Amino acid sequence: MNDIDLLPQWYKKNRQRQMGYRAEYFALGCVLMVMLVWGFHAKSIVSKAEAGLNRLHSHHRELKNDIRSFSEMKETTALLKKRVDILKETDSRIDVAGVLAELSFLIDEDIVLKKVRFDAVQFKSQPTGKTASAGLRTVRSRSGSNEVILTGDVRFTVLLSGIAADGSDVAELICKLEDSPYFCQVIPFFSKNQKTRAGSTNNKERLASTEFELGCYLANYKEE
Repeated sequence: MNDIDLLPQWYKKNRQRQMGYRAEYFALGCVLMVMLVWGFHAKSIVSKAEAGLNRLHSHHRELKNDIRSFSEMKETTALLKKRVDILKETDSRIDVAGVLAELSFLIDEDIVLKKVRFDAVQFKSQPTGKTASAGLRTVRSRSGSNEVILTGDVRFTVLLSGIAADGSDVAELICKLEDSPYFCQVIPFFSKNQKTRAGSTNNKERLASTEFELGCYLANYKEE
C-alpha cells in the first residue's frame, strides 16, 4: 500500500527552513554561551594578573624603600664609624675617678698629699723596633706656658707629693702602689725629713715629718 503525501511542497520547504533556523539559533546560542564563559574566565585571569602586577609594584616600591633605607643606614654607619675612630684617637681612656678612688684607698691617714698631677709621656721606640702598644691615644700636656697635644701611643705618669708622718709610711705607700692594679713602675724622686709646727697658736709643737715626691705609671696599657 503506498502512502499518499498530502502536504504541499511549500509547507515542507517552510518547515525545513524553520528547522535550519532553529539549528542556527542553537549553534549561535552555544557560541554565545562559550563566549560568555570564556569572557568570565578571561576576566578572572586578567583580574588575577592585575592583582599580581599590583603586588609586584608594591613589592618593588618596598624594595626601593628598603634599598634607600639601607643606603641611609650605610652612610650613617660610615659616619658613626668615622666619629668612633676620631673618639678612639682623642680619648685618653683614663678612669680618673677610679684612679683617685684607688689613691684614697691606698693612702693612710698619716699621709697628706699636696699635689697630684697627671702627665702624658710619648712611648719611645725599642731597640728591636717594637713599640709598646698603648690603650691611650691623645692627651693635652702643658709644659710652662706652651700647650702641646700628644697623639699616637702615649701613657700617663702620676706625680704625688706630700707629707708623711714617718719615712716608713712613704715606703709602705710605694709598696701599695706597686701591688695595685692601677699603677706600675713606682719611682721615688726624693724623701726629706723635716720639722713641722702643730698645735694652737700659743702652744705650737715641732713634730718630725717626711716630705716626699714620687711618680709612677698608670697600668692601663700593655707592653709587647
